[in-house]
Amino acid sequence: MAEYKFGILVSKDYSDIMNIKNLIFDIKEKFDTNAEIVQILENYQYGEIKKFCLQIGIPYSEVLRSDQMFSMYSHDQNQYKFGKKNSPKWYHIRNSTFLKYCSGIFGFVTKTLSKEDTVFKILAEAKKKEMKVKVMA
Repeated sequence: MAEYKFGILVSKDYSDIMNIKNLIFDIKEKFDTNAEIVQILENYQYGEIKKFCLQIGIPYSEVLRSDQMFSMYSHDQNQYKFGKKNSPKWYHIRNSTFLKYCSGIFGFVTKTLSKEDTVFKILAEAKKKEMKVKVMA
């Protein structure tokens, strides 16, 4: 199990995937298998990040809402917690779980990030909890 869990959040209009890949590669070089990349499915570059992590061999997981389908990459391997009826409370529980699970968070945002965006809400909550957060614009 990885000692360091780095959450990566990407806002909807952030498009510099090379910036994200360079960060992941730097984490891999520095921590090797002691680091894990964690993300949520609402990330704009979700598929690219997942694919790159698996290609370079860095541990990878996803923090899912309970109304999403179970995934083999889920941080919680209890598949009975997933596939529930849609409810707004699952967003809050997922965000809280994401913050508890991660050691630190990298946020990739643009200057036009809305306060209603999931990425903004999670980053704001992380700052309230005085977590290690680095925002890249």
